[in-house]
Amino acid sequence: MVAESNFVPKIPSETSQAAHGLYNLQYIYLRIGDQLEDLISRIDVRKLDPGVHIDDMTCFRLALATAFQFAESLPDEMAAEATLRRMDWKYALYLPVHHPGISSQDLCEFRQSLLSSPASQREFGNLLSVLDKLGLFSYAPQPEYALALLCQLSRLYQLRQAMKEALTLLVVEAPEWLLANASPHWYGRYQSEEANQSNFISNDTLHKEINKIGKDIYHLVTAINRHGSQALADLTEIQRLNQLLASSFEINGNLVKWLTPSCANCVRRMSGVNRNYRSRNYDL
Repeated sequence: MVAESNFVPKIPSETSQAAHGLYNLQYIYLRIGDQLEDLISRIDVRKLDPGVHIDDMTCFRLALATAFQFAESLPDEMAAEATLRRMDWKYALYLPVHHPGISSQDLCEFRQSLLSSPASQREFGNLLSVLDKLGLFSYAPQPEYALALLCQLSRLYQLRQAMKEALTLLVVEAPEWLLANASPHWYGRYQSEEANQSNFISNDTLHKEINKIGKDIYHLVTAINRHGSQALADLTEIQRLNQLLASSFEINGNLVKWLTPSCANCVRRMSGVNRNYRSRNYDL
């Protein structure tokens, strides 16, 4: 049975006014927002939430945001930022201008819930097909591929950010030590602008980039363990790098290889985290 469309709210007037002041009526996210009720009528929204833990509109918003995230190759953190700040996304998601957006944790956990159910994956695939016909994607993605790629993009982003934050701290805390131990390419690879880019959309390129970062992390923490002070080793940012190295990479001598678990059992989130999205409501 196809989902009923009577749960669709109206686009908040302030969001509509702001979006139409910024974008052409034919802009893809405005077209999606204008056709949201028709989109929902083609999807069995209940199948997108196999545990039936969230209301229909929240579920559909999470599914749409995940599709938008794939269309733009955004990691969870940047997609969450888009739901907070971008009027085109808020228009398509029927969110008020001052809505706090959807959290990165909710996006990650919703994606994992989709992968826990073949029926949910198929229904998400139906949504991707409908959005593809509207012109959202350059090619029609398979749902499992899309979800796994988003997990990998998010893990890449997390690794880059952790390395950037550690280097930024070391510039302040131990500049001379860092100058003596840093690799020359770090200054370009972990600049703020570079760390926020997500252009690595193929699996091969993603794996290569993550392995590069893994080698950089290994180089840094090994240098600290061998030659740095205990004060450096005890820094939260350095301990975080050690945790990521142990959980995300296989180390054999000086060889560092990325572990690639499926999104469903991804280790990038700490175990035991409560699934807050199931009780959180993204309604107006």
